[in-house]
Amino acid sequence: MAGFGTIVIDPPEGHMATYLDSLQRMQGLPVTALFPAHGPVMANAKARIQEYIDHRLDRERNILAAWRNGMREPASIVREVYKDVAPAMYGLAERNVVAHLEKLQEERRI
Repeated sequence: MAGFGTIVIDPPEGHMATYLDSLQRMQGLPVTALFPAHGPVMANAKARIQEYIDHRLDRERNILAAWRNGMREPASIVREVYKDVAPAMYGLAERNVVAHLEKLQEERRI
């Protein structure tokens, strides 16, 4: 988690399912604040963790919808799904798309 910005899950080092599992494990801990490596201390730890989980799952739903609509190239999916992201960040967003696609393949959803 980061106090500002986002976390890039960059395969092969990054693995989306593992990342989401780690967020779920954090959600189960008796925490009230988070001390990220980047940014300020975050209060309301449980709510912040849930925001991260919800954000990733929302992105995943949109990536899956783009896939089902025939988009197969991560760059095309980024342009469709990451409209809220500056084009200068598309390269990083593409790495997240690849991580989501790998997760979806592992789950046999695509």
